[in-house]
Amino acid sequence: MDSYYPVSYLEEVIEFTTKSGFYSYKGNILSYMTGIDLSCNNLTGHIPPKLGNLSEIHSLNLSHNKLTRVIPSSFSKLQYIKSLDLSYNNLSGKIPNQLVELNS
Repeated sequence: MDSYYPVSYLEEVIEFTTKSGFYSYKGNILSYMTGIDLSCNNLTGHIPPKLGNLSEIHSLNLSHNKLTRVIPSSFSKLQYIKSLDLSYNNLSGKIPNQLVELNS
C-alpha cells in the first residue's frame, strides 16, 4: 500500500540570504517570498523593464552577470526594495533619478 501525504502536509524550507539578512520560508513559500537572486547566471542583454512591476519585492540581486545598457526607470516602482544589487555587470548611463527617491 502506498503512503499518501496531502500536499499541504509536506513542508518545504527555502532559505534566502541578502546583504542585510537571512530569511527562512516554510510551507507555501511563494506567498511569502520577498526576494529574487539571479546573481551569477551569465544573464546577457538589457534588464527587462517589467522587473519594475515587482512592486512588493524587498530584495533583487542581478549582480555578477553580463547585463548591458541602462537601469530601467521602471525600477522607481520598487517601493519596498531594501537591497538592489546590480554590481559586476556592464551597465552604462546615469542612475535614474527615481531610484534616489526610493526609501532606504
